[in-house]
Amino acid sequence: MKFTLAFALGLLSISAASAARTCATEDRSPSKIAAKQAEFLKKIEPLRINADADVQIPVIFNVVHIGSTYAQGYLTDEEVKSQVDVLNSDYKGTGFQFYLANITRTINANWYNSADPNTNIQNQMKEALRQGTEATLNVYTVAFNSYPGLLGYATFPDSYVDEPFDDGVVIQWRTLPGGTYTPFDLGRTLTHEVGHWMGLYHTFQGGCAAPGDSVSDTAPEASHASGCPKGRDTCTSDKLLDPIENYMDYSDDGCMDTFTAGQSARMVQMWAAYRQSGYYPPGTPTPPSPPRPSPVPCPHDVCTTGKPLTSECGDCAAQIIAADPFCGSNSWDSICVSEVASVCGLSC
Repeated sequence: MKFTLAFALGLLSISAASAARTCATEDRSPSKIAAKQAEFLKKIEPLRINADADVQIPVIFNVVHIGSTYAQGYLTDEEVKSQVDVLNSDYKGTGFQFYLANITRTINANWYNSADPNTNIQNQMKEALRQGTEATLNVYTVAFNSYPGLLGYATFPDSYVDEPFDDGVVIQWRTLPGGTYTPFDLGRTLTHEVGHWMGLYHTFQGGCAAPGDSVSDTAPEASHASGCPKGRDTCTSDKLLDPIENYMDYSDDGCMDTFTAGQSARMVQMWAAYRQSGYYPPGTPTPPSPPRPSPVPCPHDVCTTGKPLTSECGDCAAQIIAADPFCGSNSWDSICVSEVASVCGLSC
């Protein structure tokens, strides 16, 4: 679906008070969750895991903006540091803390507006900006104008091995502490998305049925919370109230204040299984990133032949077909040409 600039800007003027939290992290099927859980348990079986972890995670904060003002997505050093402070406060007692290793700033209207998980534009952004290893938290701030209402999304630890440059967290820039996205303006969107990056599912994963979020001490929840509904109980058979204060629910920022002991233990185990091997302590230089993928040019001039996109253009085009059926099945229009040219390294 395509949005006009006027429509996208108009969305910003809608009162955020009526907004609900929207997270676009992969919603895994029960079968995939079971398969990934089995893989995870097999990986940690031979490991000696220190339950009293004390890990300082480096954060690369990539600010994508379109100008020099806050309204254009620009964030000051102080605003970024305040977000890292919120992370450290929220993750206190889990075994993990965070330190700001670098801030990058990039002016790119395409990434700023359209780097949501349904496009190859986010791939282009991450491949250009990502730094470090699997133990480096890369955060990207954008506007999500192509995905109205989206607050953020993240990748899971077990996805790094197959897609290292996709690893990280993307959030709406106005959700940082003191931002303008009320009631999601206290920095808890990043806390929530980093929870996914550390291996946690939503508290309402799977509804009332086991295994739920794969953590034994979070009460089951039939659906996500909204606002701060004290006393809510959507799985009545367990006689436990919904975990609306948990950072992995969808409550307002001011309602969230909890990771459980079980969630902390899962994060420690996930770290040992999938991220520890790339860890480097504070004060050491950032290790080099994996080699960046090379563009795959098409063997013919797709920009002028008018042919629909096919796998003739190699793996790059095949990936776009999978992600964008419109571009995959229609003759070239200007939007598809622009996207494919930038992602696949074509010259038009």
